[in-house]
Amino acid sequence: MAGLELGKLPLILAGPIVRRVTKDRVAVWIALRVHASVTLQVIDGNTPSNLRTSASTPTTQIGSNLHLALVDLDTSSAPISEDIVYYYNLKFSDGMSGDLLSAGNLTPPNVAPAASILSYLSGVTALTGLPSFVIPQSDLNKVRLCQGSCRKPHADSLDAMAVLDADLADHVNTPAARAQQLFLTGDQIYADDVADSLLVVIREVARLIIGDDLLRNDLPNTDDQLAVGARAKFVRDTMKFTSDPKPGDFDPGEVIAKSHVLTFSEFCAMYLLTWSDVLWPRPLTLPDFEDVYPGISPTKTVTYPEGGTATFETKQLKRFTRENTALTSFFRSLPKVRRALANVATYMLLDDHEVTDDFFINRLWVGNVSTSPEALVVIRNGLLAYA
Repeated sequence: MAGLELGKLPLILAGPIVRRVTKDRVAVWIALRVHASVTLQVIDGNTPSNLRTSASTPTTQIGSNLHLALVDLDTSSAPISEDIVYYYNLKFSDGMSGDLLSAGNLTPPNVAPAASILSYLSGVTALTGLPSFVIPQSDLNKVRLCQGSCRKPHADSLDAMAVLDADLADHVNTPAARAQQLFLTGDQIYADDVADSLLVVIREVARLIIGDDLLRNDLPNTDDQLAVGARAKFVRDTMKFTSDPKPGDFDPGEVIAKSHVLTFSEFCAMYLLTWSDVLWPRPLTLPDFEDVYPGISPTKTVTYPEGGTATFETKQLKRFTRENTALTSFFRSLPKVRRALANVATYMLLDDHEVTDDFFINRLWVGNVSTSPEALVVIRNGLLAYA
């Protein structure tokens, strides 16, 4: 699998994501790989010359090459109208320059961005390439809210978030018909149930973008306990986490926590990889079986008593192949997911899988987990990354 090269990456790693939008306020989140001051510009779609500009907001450094900003614009002096589609742009200064449409910001250095990365507009207008948002209608019959949850990259199904992108594309110019708010009601990530190949990608992103050892204190310093595909024993025996198969699961014998993310860097990397395709390998190349499980045979040979042999794929190889197929599908949908999140106000809640399965589900779980210093470190890491 080809490694990431920092200098070939866009300056924007994830986002923009529209967050809280009301008549009096517009907030937009973005993740950059360099420090910058970020200014939000909101444009009245009916009158493109009508421009509102926020104060410049400096990014906060989260990791070695990860800088976040939540830019907030007070619109109370001229409230946002439910009858207008508003477009927005982000201007950058200090550590970077230009705006969302500048070469090298959404795209690799010296590459001009396609208008479709964030926008549903086609043709040549002053708004081409810019994302947009609306607010809910006062007529409850015209309110359009969307809800999603439980988004696992290697699930045996299509990513439903791509449906939202298609809906926005069909209704982008009609405030009463397009999605007005999106509620993600938990499990934005599955920290405890991670495909082994995805953990390989996560660790590469964690090392380069955030810093692999950040907030790793009090966790094992030897990779035999944190190796890809081999974390279940540490997670269950030391931390007392309960990421076990449940009745009705696809495979009752599955080892769920085999690649549980643990460090703060890994948690952050998984969010970035879930919301944006920027940090995935290009072209998409996932690890081979031999790279992830050195020394383990992907096949087994059976010798029959009456003579002859037959070779079969192991259960581990079948699972690995199934996970990689699902990850490939998930990756292909990510550009649509990223564009949707840039065009609808999004509100997020935390459920258990943002940290670990069964998180604070009952007193027994709390009592067991609270006796493990390592578990408390991982809980801290997960909550910090979510925040």
